[in-house]
Amino acid sequence: MTNAQAKLDRSKKTRIEILEEAAQGQCASGCNGEWLTCASEVLEQNGIRREAFATAIRELLEKGRSKFRNIMICGPANSGKTFLLNPLTSIYDTFSNPASTSFAWVGAEDAECIFLNDFRWSQQVIQWHDFLLMLEGQVVHLPAPKTHYAKDIVFEKDTPIFCTGKQPFIYIKNGVIDQRETEMMSVRWKIFQFNVQIEQNDQKEIPQCARCFASLVLN
Repeated sequence: MTNAQAKLDRSKKTRIEILEEAAQGQCASGCNGEWLTCASEVLEQNGIRREAFATAIRELLEKGRSKFRNIMICGPANSGKTFLLNPLTSIYDTFSNPASTSFAWVGAEDAECIFLNDFRWSQQVIQWHDFLLMLEGQVVHLPAPKTHYAKDIVFEKDTPIFCTGKQPFIYIKNGVIDQRETEMMSVRWKIFQFNVQIEQNDQKEIPQCARCFASLVLN
């Protein structure tokens, strides 16, 4: 099968159908179900019901970016935030952290999923207003290099947005937190708060596993 045909066939599948295919696959080499066990432990340690977490991911994949649907995991370093969402990159064509340049989002318009890992917002990466529109599910126009693009990127798909960070985003104006803008941002996320750091002696090298992640979300 040619790459073009494979791409066309994949474009006809929903994100959930792609996830279901991953669930029917094999565990990643060296996993043997251990990813799923550890993921369940991380959620339990942080007081998060596995069913609630799975339902939130499933809803975002089914319906796409919107208020209260985009998923953000907040918490300290070494708490398992990235571990829980990394398998997305094995399942979907994922746009990961934008570079700190004028054309940071080139490629996001064609991605199946966006994963902003340990993301720190700044005006250089994306204007606050554009970020709000993106998270709300609205059409956003983002700059693209005119050497390769005739015009700016039009981001209009319902691409799911996942994110990890130390804490929720706040908007500071003249050295003071702007409560209105900060609240507008907070309602665009479904936030899961992690509080338990994994001690160095307890940390394990477990490969990200598409099958285990799919099982977590679908079962």
